[in-house]
Amino acid sequence: MLKKERISRGLTIPEAATNIGIDLSLWESIENGSRALNTKSFALIGLVLNMTQEELLAEENDDLGMIAFRTTNKGNAEIIKTIEMANLIFDEIIMQEKIGVR
Repeated sequence: MLKKERISRGLTIPEAATNIGIDLSLWESIENGSRALNTKSFALIGLVLNMTQEELLAEENDDLGMIAFRTTNKGNAEIIKTIEMANLIFDEIIMQEKIGVR
């Protein structure tokens, strides 16, 4: 989302990084999702991109969020319980990925 917004505002990565006073490699790692934002960077990126906190935190509609495990064997309680647990674990992994937990 940050990359899309930066490009739509006509900013290069060096311009965006310079505008908020962070290292170019830090901006790149934030943009590609391998680094989480700290409070200061989060606020400054919002200012540079002219985005509210709600816009920066908005969930993206990605395909991963729509993934769910299921079974055709509805009569086996153990299988159903295992699939429910797999879905919970998968949802947790997706959430951690979105907030940058490694």
